Amino acid sequence: MTELRRDFHDRMAHVHRKLGSVVTSVAASVESVTEFLTGAGDVPAVVDDASVDAAYAWLEEEIFDLVALQAPVGRDLRFLTASLRIGQAIERAGDLVSSIAFRSELLRPYASTPILSPTIRGLGTGGAGMLRGAASAYAVLDASLAEEVAARDDDIDELHRALVRTVYGMEGLALEPAVELGLVGRFYERIGDHAVVIAERVRFIATSEMNPGDSDESEGWSAEEEDGP
Repeated sequence: MTELRRDFHDRMAHVHRKLGSVVTSVAASVESVTEFLTGAGDVPAVVDDASVDAAYAWLEEEIFDLVALQAPVGRDLRFLTASLRIGQAIERAGDLVSSIAFRSELLRPYASTPILSPTIRGLGTGGAGMLRGAASAYAVLDASLAEEVAARDDDIDELHRALVRTVYGMEGLALEPAVELGLVGRFYERIGDHAVVIAERVRFIATSEMNPGDSDESEGWSAEEEDGP
């Protein structure tokens, strides 16, 4: 029995390390694609979306197996169920980064201009920072660090609104780049939302308390809108 429990905790530790690494890698991708979009980088080093998808598929199978075989309770059960939700959130965030990268060549001439680049850079820095903060909170399962991440969500929301106001107030901007820039702003805002979901699940692991307003399915946004380019 002792050997079985040791194996269980070793596998949980592997889940913990691997998922934290994926969150950190997606955060780095947000930074890279933002640098390219705003003219500060040559080639966006975006994490391979397929690798993030594969990591989530592994995570789902591993967690289901651990729950079925070990019947965890208490904090262990909270950790596994919350980690599954965190995996889903970061997989969706990875989709959003890929969607930004897909549009980056088209939008770079506009996004790198003085009128737009500060706001887009702020969105990228803010989204990446929230993901890194969520990864740090998850690494040590610290509720106070998680709350700091959630507190930054309003900043991303305001930057998104500022970008939309600026884009649709620009004279002579063609319809296609205007619409695509608006979408990119929304993608950054959603990345921040996913960071909040991760942070709230960390808070749940640490305290067993769930914020009923932390769902990223609010405001009529569906998962399908994040799957394509």
